[in-house]
Amino acid sequence: MGWNLKMKDKTKRPSKKNSNKYHREYYHNKLKNDPKFIEKRKERDKQRYYGDKEKAKQKYLKYMQKPGTKKRKLENHREWVKNNIKHVRNERNRYGRIRKKNDKSFKIKSNLRTRFWFVLQKYSSTSGEIVSKKYGINYTQIVEHLKPFPQDIENYHIDHVIPLSKFDFNNLSHIKIAFAPKNHQWLTKEQNMIKGNKLVHQDFK
Repeated sequence: MGWNLKMKDKTKRPSKKNSNKYHREYYHNKLKNDPKFIEKRKERDKQRYYGDKEKAKQKYLKYMQKPGTKKRKLENHREWVKNNIKHVRNERNRYGRIRKKNDKSFKIKSNLRTRFWFVLQKYSSTSGEIVSKKYGINYTQIVEHLKPFPQDIENYHIDHVIPLSKFDFNNLSHIKIAFAPKNHQWLTKEQNMIKGNKLVHQDFK
C-alpha cells in the first residue's frame, strides 16, 4: 500500500498553472535560440492567418485583452528594438525614402523637421530642451500654407520670409515666429540664391 502511494506521488501530474508556465518558458527559449523553430512557427502562423483571417483577428483581440499582455508586448518590443537598432533604422530610412517619392506633403514635413533641428543645433544653446509641438510649430499647417505645390517642385526651395539667421533661437517666442506658416514661401532655386539672407518680401521692405 505504501509503495503504491509513493509511486502515485511520483507520477502525479503538475498543476495546470505550473504546466502553462513550463510551456511558456519552453517556447520562449525556443523562439530565442532556435532559428529553425522560429521559421517554422512563422510559417505556421502565416498559414493559420490566411486560412481564416477573421478567426485569427478575434483570437488576437481576445489575447490582447488578457491582463498584462499589452505591457508585456510593449516591453518585448522595446527589447527587440534595442537589440536590433541598426535594422530598425535601416527599415525606417527605407520607408521614409519610399514615402517621400510618393507623398509630397510627407516629404515637405520631413524636410521642415530636419531644418528645424538643424537650425536649433546651429543657433540655440538650449536645443536639447525644445520640442516643436510645445512651442506651436505645426508642420501640417505649414504644408497647408504652402499649397498648392508648384508643378515642377524639384526646381523650388521653401524659403523663410524673415531669414532664420535674423532670429534669436534662445528666445522661444522667436522660434515660434520663425516657424509660423506665414513665414514660409516657395521660391525658385535661383530666386532663393539671389535673396540669400536679405529681407526682400514686400511686407518687410
